[in-house]
This record gives sequence, structure tokens and C-alpha cells, in this order.
Amino acid sequence: MADTLSAADQLAIREVIARYAWALDTGDVEGFVACFCRDGVLLWDAFEEPQRWQGHAALRHFATFFRDQPTSAGRQHHVTNTLVTACDGGACSRSYAAVALRQGDGPHVLHVMGYYEDLFRRQD
Repeated sequence: MADTLSAADQLAIREVIARYAWALDTGDVEGFVACFCRDGVLLWDAFEEPQRWQGHAALRHFATFFRDQPTSAGRQHHVTNTLVTACDGGACSRSYAAVALRQGDGPHVLHVMGYYEDLFRRQD
């Protein structure tokens, strides 16, 4: 990949990040899976033991499990300050993420804060 990314490539990457958040928050399992290459990996290292899902079947299992959790309804991922750069094998991005959670009639509460590190590549 070139040392720089086109504006169209950067916009497409930001769109995938937004679709990921929307799909996860709305329970759109297939929309979530579509954000990944066939052999794509989700690595969740927020815990002592990092969790890893690779490939569409495993990612589908993750998204289904996530959708079916009692706290799923009312959850909103807010992804900001995304930086996109060219890197070996494609493009890399870093974004801040915050998850707001609302249960019942209560207020939205900041549930999680962190960041994403993503690697993107073109797939035919």
C-alpha cells in the first residue's frame, strides 16, 4: 500500500468502524460479520485473559452472544478521534471508544471507556 491513503479509502475505513458500532448496538449479527474479512480477527484484550474470535463463524458467535445479553438493549458505542494511516498490509486505525448503557427508564451511564486498534485490508 502507498505511504498515504486516499480520502475515499479513509472515508471507507471510517464507515466500517461506524457500521461495526451500529451493528453491534442494534443486534445486527450479519452486519457485524460483514465488517470483517473472511479470516478477520476480533481481539478483546480488556480482560486479564484476552479473548479472540477469528473467521466469520466465530465472529457470528460473538455477535450473537453479545446481542443476547440482558444489557444489550440500550447500549451505544461512541467512537471518536479516529486516526487512519497506511501500514504494512493495508491501513491501520486507532480510535477512542466509550460505551453508554441505559437500562429501563434510568439515565444513560458511561459503562466502558477504551480504544480500538484496527487493521484493514482489501478483500475481493
